[in-house]
Amino acid sequence: MFVMVLLTIAGVVSSVIYYSLHGGGVDAFVYPVTMIGVVGLHVLTNRLNAHQEQYNRYRSGLTIVIASVVFVLFVLLHVMNLYVLGLWLDPLVIGPFSVGLVFCVMGNQLHRFKIHEETLSAKVWNNSIRPFSFAFVISGLLMIGAIFAPYTITLFFIVLGLTILFLVIRFASELRFVS
Repeated sequence: MFVMVLLTIAGVVSSVIYYSLHGGGVDAFVYPVTMIGVVGLHVLTNRLNAHQEQYNRYRSGLTIVIASVVFVLFVLLHVMNLYVLGLWLDPLVIGPFSVGLVFCVMGNQLHRFKIHEETLSAKVWNNSIRPFSFAFVISGLLMIGAIFAPYTITLFFIVLGLTILFLVIRFASELRFVS
């Protein structure tokens, strides 16, 4: 939690410096405001659900996923600032890498969220979670690998579309199988 707050503060400070030195517009604060929102919602969720046993079991996994999102926003903020300053950092390469990194982290944490109840929704969730986590890791690795291939953005959106299609088909077949 400390690292997320520290990255958010550093992002706000760097945006203020960029805004004051280079006359950037309000768009210089998009990433820091998003980081503040993500960290704020995470803190609020921790406070509201602090006494629920189910939430306490999954708190560390959620914190890791949220921290990876904040880290990616921090990196994107600085890549965009450096790109605007004229340094060669292609945001079209960093974008797929960032989304792939978040997908890999999410896929690695997702299989830990098993529900230990005997309800129909818990059964659907537990049967779907393994292929979902596997799909997130594989698609994240493919997105990261796409930055080394020509037509990076096209490959990124193809992998993203196929991942979403796989997840929808898998979830629909799981619902049909259970009911």
